[in-house]
Amino acid sequence: MKARVALRIVLPVLLSALTHLAVADTKLSGYSQLRYNFWDSALDEDDSFDFRRVRLAAEGELGNKASYKIQLDFAELDDPGGGSVDLKDAYITQPLNDAWSIRAGLAKIPFGIEVVESSSKRNPLERSQAARKLFPGEREKGIYFIRAPQGPSEPQLYVGITDGMRQWADTDASARSYVASLNWRLPNKGTAGVSYMHATRTREIAAANGATGDFDNSVFGVHARWNMPQGVGVQGEFYTGKLLDADVNGYYALVEYAPDGGDPMTYFYRYDRFDDGKPTTSAYSRNTLGAVRELSSDQRLTVQWEDYEDGKGGSFSNIATQWQFKY
Repeated sequence: MKARVALRIVLPVLLSALTHLAVADTKLSGYSQLRYNFWDSALDEDDSFDFRRVRLAAEGELGNKASYKIQLDFAELDDPGGGSVDLKDAYITQPLNDAWSIRAGLAKIPFGIEVVESSSKRNPLERSQAARKLFPGEREKGIYFIRAPQGPSEPQLYVGITDGMRQWADTDASARSYVASLNWRLPNKGTAGVSYMHATRTREIAAANGATGDFDNSVFGVHARWNMPQGVGVQGEFYTGKLLDADVNGYYALVEYAPDGGDPMTYFYRYDRFDDGKPTTSAYSRNTLGAVRELSSDQRLTVQWEDYEDGKGGSFSNIATQWQFKY
């Protein structure tokens, strides 16, 4: 019932808006990811076929050189019992001059590489555990000042203030975060940089009396990507800071190989680790191995095996295959 109500409300509004925006050179795009999971028998999972992401986006220009993006995700509608349509992006970017612009609205936090990278382009099916725990949902509402590089040695700069990660609102009464990020371009489309986020989260700590407390979330990250002429790419990120006052750290190292000669295959291996700082758990660690075949310019097939320790004494192995198509 919830899914049907969401569709009846959201789709007519969306289609009406897109019809009006179409006059202003609106570009419609999106992608869907249909995944089949061979779950470990020790896991209580029965939803083998799953639409992991079903995205529809509209982008275009507004007056005064401004641009906008609106993106929705329909993936929850196939979940048992139904779900809702999720707003993923809704923001405007306004250039101020040749170097500076301002972005306001709901968008991905500009932190490192994997948080910002689209899931349609990433080879591993999901982000590292550190990114998923520190930046749940990857998105936040706020305002950013952005400075584009004015020379080959200058970095791209983001400085912003936000309401914190959007999914924090599920458990927090309020949050405010400050973000800064520097990113330098390297040869062969490589990159390197540093990012920092500091947030104070006011959270309920005693449901019986409604007491609240302020908790520190601060993350410092370094990232780098280096692409070699032989088709080998090496990428890694390290995170350290606090999550609800607990000291945390995590990292991943990713190696990708795309053979020369027009071969449509890309092979990848990633190791990631995350320590949540809780004395009752150990660090989460995972090995991920897979291959991606580009079936066409708008279709790709991914097969992935992962083996992980969940930090609570559990050890699991899973295999997944995913068909992605763009539109």
